[in-house]
Amino acid sequence: MPGTPVILFKTPSEPPSSDAYHVRLTDAGFHPLFVPVLAERWVLSQLVGILRGGCAGLRGETSVENTAGSGSDDQGKEIATAVEWEGVIVSSRRGVEGWIQAAKEASLGSERSLPSWNDVPLFTVGTSALDTFRESHLHIPPHLQPNLETSLSAKSASLLVPAIIDLPPRSTPACFPLDTSSDSSLPEYGHPPSQKTVGEQDARYGRYLVIRGDKSLDEIPRRLKDAGREVVEVIVYETTERAGLEDDLRSVMAQLLRSGTRGEETRGEEDDRESIWLGFFSPSSAGMVLSHLHALLDSPTWEHSAILPRKGTWRGHVDGDHKTESSAEAGSGDGAMLRLAAIGETTRAYLESVGMEVSAVAEQPTAEGLVEAIRACTCR
Repeated sequence: MPGTPVILFKTPSEPPSSDAYHVRLTDAGFHPLFVPVLAERWVLSQLVGILRGGCAGLRGETSVENTAGSGSDDQGKEIATAVEWEGVIVSSRRGVEGWIQAAKEASLGSERSLPSWNDVPLFTVGTSALDTFRESHLHIPPHLQPNLETSLSAKSASLLVPAIIDLPPRSTPACFPLDTSSDSSLPEYGHPPSQKTVGEQDARYGRYLVIRGDKSLDEIPRRLKDAGREVVEVIVYETTERAGLEDDLRSVMAQLLRSGTRGEETRGEEDDRESIWLGFFSPSSAGMVLSHLHALLDSPTWEHSAILPRKGTWRGHVDGDHKTESSAEAGSGDGAMLRLAAIGETTRAYLESVGMEVSAVAEQPTAEGLVEAIRACTCR
């Protein structure tokens, strides 16, 4: 018998059986199912232009030279300045993939050798973005890759921003290879570990290049700006709801509720209902899924078939316009228990802000992190 089902609201790798979430959940005795939520479109022209400007970056106007009648939106000549980039900030694997696609276009579309980005530090949220960058040497010229040796990662944006702000500016004079023997925790940015160099206090921070999607949260750029730093935000992908999401969600739920969901992992829980885990990976996709899920569970065909936990109640609408049942009233039914898992604190915060009760949150935004969070919850 398959284990407790975990519906993952994400697009799997190809083939799906090789996806890290499928592998880790299956190994842990769960039954993973994928329901892709988002349709994405690359928007790369701005980043292509910046990459062609290299480490010097861009300031002010950028001329665009489109071939007449071609419909191309590729960016043309760039106006570069002497201002260096302080770092590249990417918060998702998709953002890194956008960089890779833009680097390919920048390299193929340029008739001159491109400046190197190897001196620009990389800052990431989680390790998946960094791992994707480490693999990018297979797909893009090395000089279009940020400096991975000086990379800095944190498990959340709220932890990453203070670490970035605490770093000295890259334009500090008298930079040299850093001996980190006295403080191995410092990144090797080419700055002395203790005393300031002559003229260091005259140094200024360059700009931060933030690679993001159109629905990404603004915590990183907002907090950097609040600290007086200059930020350039570049959208490399746009997301919309994938056509067919509602039908796929209905199909998966019907399959699970019709066949029964009991798995070994749920035995011994205080609530003896069948469980279905819902794994959410971003606030935007969670909002899309919840709108369909509420409508589905409120329809006469599906009423009482499953219980969606809310904070202080078991079910109800996000907008609060419909009456919600109390825990006791909803708890008396025989419906399957839907339990929510979030890939990180940002997604958890969103789910709770719309009244959902979140049972598991990954410590790290990885397959291993999500599996451990779910296992810890089911074993209690």
